[in-house]
Amino acid sequence: MGEYEVRDAVMATYLSKVKERAKCFKKFEIKHVPRSENWQADALSKLASSSPDGHPKNIQWEILHQPSVAPEAVALVDRSETWMDPLVSYLRDGTLPSNPRDASRVRKKAQWFTLYEGILYKKAFVQPLLRCTTPDEGRKILEEIHEGECGAHIGGRTLAAKALRTGYYWPTLRADAIEMVRKCDKCQRFAPVHHQPSAPLTAIHSPFLLQLGEWISWAYFPRQRGSENIC
Repeated sequence: MGEYEVRDAVMATYLSKVKERAKCFKKFEIKHVPRSENWQADALSKLASSSPDGHPKNIQWEILHQPSVAPEAVALVDRSETWMDPLVSYLRDGTLPSNPRDASRVRKKAQWFTLYEGILYKKAFVQPLLRCTTPDEGRKILEEIHEGECGAHIGGRTLAAKALRTGYYWPTLRADAIEMVRKCDKCQRFAPVHHQPSAPLTAIHSPFLLQLGEWISWAYFPRQRGSENIC
């Protein structure tokens, strides 16, 4: 009726639905009925609650499993440029970048890749073809391997090797795996404490001990100066 302002997103959707349906009627009016005067709705609710099995006997009713104004699913397609686009363009159409240096790099890298049914794969020495993916999709794969249903919170290098054995590849696989393990909260809380030092220990000698050692060596091991022996 235009007396109030709609701020909630769900109510705004219902309002647009009602206005669309109201165009089918010649006259449309909404009247607010106070709770004290709405005895029919109270009687209906009491009848439903007093039924032994919870179902009214003489009333037809319907269960709505989802709202009538459920939003439509929208699939977002990311078409931003990835590291695979130059390789795919070269293997599919023979197109190279305009920069000679970039073109030479793409031509050399393309020897390790192949295009099968529109999907880019990387060749390996002793493994099957590795499916190439973007770093964003790769992080989801690492999360599933690291802390999924069968995850064991393994280390960074082991995680990268397991992702390769699973059949995926992207250029920053090893760095992403190590970074993910370093930022994992459970790995930081429950990892075993290593008492071994991270770097080899270096002994610090006192200057007095060094001078004393030189004096002892000079006293007990004479040095020849010309033809004289000095002790």
